[in-house]
Amino acid sequence: MNKTTKIIIGLVIIILIAWFFSERQKPAGTDTLKVGAILPLTGPAAVLGEPMKKGLELALKMVDQIEVLYEDSKALPADGVSAYQRLVAAKVDVMVSAYSGVSVPLTKLALQNKLPLIMSIVAADNVTNEYAYRYYAKPSSYATPAFTDSVSPLGSVTELAVLYRNDEYGNSVKDVLTAVAKEHQKNILISEAFPVNETDFSTVLTKVKAAKPQALLFIAGTPVEAVGILKKADELKLNTILVETSAILSDPAVQKQAPAISYYTTAFRFSLPEDNLEFKKQYTEVYGTSPNFGAAFGYDIGTFIADCVEDPAGIQACLSQTTAVSGLTGEIGNITNHEINPPMFLVKVN
Repeated sequence: MNKTTKIIIGLVIIILIAWFFSERQKPAGTDTLKVGAILPLTGPAAVLGEPMKKGLELALKMVDQIEVLYEDSKALPADGVSAYQRLVAAKVDVMVSAYSGVSVPLTKLALQNKLPLIMSIVAADNVTNEYAYRYYAKPSSYATPAFTDSVSPLGSVTELAVLYRNDEYGNSVKDVLTAVAKEHQKNILISEAFPVNETDFSTVLTKVKAAKPQALLFIAGTPVEAVGILKKADELKLNTILVETSAILSDPAVQKQAPAISYYTTAFRFSLPEDNLEFKKQYTEVYGTSPNFGAAFGYDIGTFIADCVEDPAGIQACLSQTTAVSGLTGEIGNITNHEINPPMFLVKVN
């Protein structure tokens, strides 16, 4: 071994020793946790995706150890899967996603990659697994209040129509609606699906009108769909009780786009005008617009992740061991099977 080789080996040993001691002296929790967020930031679903992003940012504003990498899914499954693969390549530690159509395909990838996935605005059925968490309502949470809430108009109603978005989410809620209607001895005269992002409800609502139901229960996925159904129902003079079982119309900003007719909608606690006033004020001051429930779920998910960032057991173990959370969307206890489901209720508008 010549002198030059000995010098090089010596320098390598010194560098390795220095690195070893620097790592041992590094305080716990100083490593950056990388979050990959796959949200609809453009297109019709951005009305919930963009506020969810802003809510997430507010929750993590003061947490230095967390970095968020955003991808735009446009609420399209193919775009969501492509975004997931890019974020895996970027070596994120946990994923966040929104909308059933995007999130359902990602649950299998989460399990395959053993990479935690926290989903919201996802009401499809049976979506959680060892690595997939739902921080949102289940299909039953959407469907049941229409029949059981104290303000429900369906007490003496026996004949219903159901109109639903034709995707995983819409079909899941529709299936629960059908089952609950049967339990309450209601007859569904007509059940019709409409395409995702539909804008013309003339044909389907003409069919509904011809069936003469006492109440129409409808499941929308975007404000365009929900408002479009109300406008066409008003235009056709559909003489029936209107009940939205998807919470889209619980947003005051969306209600302003709807015709001034009476209807019911499911809602989260956050949507009450007197609820979470401090957060709503802070959000409005920062972003110049009022938050909807998408912002609330973004914030709560950010807090959920932040609470685990310094857990020595790691992010997956911490998330899995959480049995109760308290957030803008409500107090949620007895968490099992990775289901974090806030309560919902029915409200009357106009």
